Amino acid sequence: MAILEENPKFGLNTMVDTEKGKFKFFDVEMRDSKKGGYGEITLREAFKVSSNIGIAKLVNQTFYHKKELQKKYIDYLIKFGLNKKMGFQLKGSATPNIKTPLDESWSGISLPWMSIGYEAEMSPLQMLALYNTVANDGYYVKPRLVKSISQDGELMKEFKIEKASIPICSPSTIKSVKEMLWAVVNEKGGTAYSQRSAQYSLSGKTGTKQLLKNNIYVHEYYATFAGFFPSEKPKYSIVVAIDHPKNGKFYGSQVAAPVFKDIADKIYKNDLELHPHLSLKFNTEKGVFPIVQSGFYSDLKILCQEMNLNYWGGAGELWVKAKRDDELKQIKWLDIIIKDEEVPDVRGMTL
Repeated sequence: MAILEENPKFGLNTMVDTEKGKFKFFDVEMRDSKKGGYGEITLREAFKVSSNIGIAKLVNQTFYHKKELQKKYIDYLIKFGLNKKMGFQLKGSATPNIKTPLDESWSGISLPWMSIGYEAEMSPLQMLALYNTVANDGYYVKPRLVKSISQDGELMKEFKIEKASIPICSPSTIKSVKEMLWAVVNEKGGTAYSQRSAQYSLSGKTGTKQLLKNNIYVHEYYATFAGFFPSEKPKYSIVVAIDHPKNGKFYGSQVAAPVFKDIADKIYKNDLELHPHLSLKFNTEKGVFPIVQSGFYSDLKILCQEMNLNYWGGAGELWVKAKRDDELKQIKWLDIIIKDEEVPDVRGMTL
């Protein structure tokens, strides 16, 4: 978002050379997860495949060459709300730590490493708030757990939705970021492509961080996936963070994204408003009930009697289905035989 805001000439098709999967910023080597690298690709592609080198080089290209520009990059992070304590309704919410060029620990590699998530501290909730802001077209919404407090049926206190009046960036940047988040999940090659859904559209970003112990990076990891859905009209934002993933898998795409998808599937299943409207289509037979063509025999018998419909058959079983008897011009009820451990024929029944 920072590079798109800072340089109007930059777009999703801006090219960047990711080298052969390795690149040194001063004497420190940065790597991409793909051996041999991705070569020359667009910003959109770099985001989609999660190229550390691609993003870091573009951030360096935009902000590194002047001290004022380095500070401006940090100003963007502050504008995006990544530096503020959220004032969440639970005690113990974390205070983020975003370093600046004035800090003693700032170095020549701070900018490229910050651009891929290192040298900064924030909680998963703060990360989620940023993704939720993007989902809300750039407007920050303060997270809340409690809507109101009542005592003996009387409303004591109400916590209304707190929404920022000014967006964190331009509409064009939000549009570009949403497109890239969508591509991560829904386009071939995206780091979360395996988690796409046929029923609804997900948008998000995988994250994998190597852990630091005694100032040395060790082979222990922190994996994340943050995003929202449905992509076209977001209703839910989710973050999944897994500390020290086991069993040899540690990338956000391998361990955090599948958990995100499981949660999203469950929410989708239970939220009928997200489901597309299905037109009722019935394969009706003339002379048979137009909708109810199968069901509980005693109920259907009463229906026939009330509607003066002639019928015969059935009664050997509790459940029956209707068939038209052309010869007698009547409804013929055929038994539905229920067998253990076998799914019965429920076609033609009401819900």
